[in-house]
Amino acid sequence: MMPRKHRRAMAGLCLAAGLGLFDGAAALAQEAPADVLAAAVRTHGFPCDRALGAERAGAAAADRAVWILRCGNASYRVTLSANHAPQVEKLN
Repeated sequence: MMPRKHRRAMAGLCLAAGLGLFDGAAALAQEAPADVLAAAVRTHGFPCDRALGAERAGAAAADRAVWILRCGNASYRVTLSANHAPQVEKLN
């Protein structure tokens, strides 16, 4: 079995690939970005009762993307990186 830190990094990589962070990987995501990001937010223990939308937040580095996820109950900044699990920050 893969160590937990490696599973988290792999999950982050898959999520980033699925959201089109890497060229040629967009085909991996069949769901809308908001739904994929909402699943990642919930995995990190934050509530997201329903995903209302997601949009890219500014320019990002080639190996990093920042999204703003709007849920019915809160908004979150989700940072995706190729080498790390997604980082989630609740916005006011």
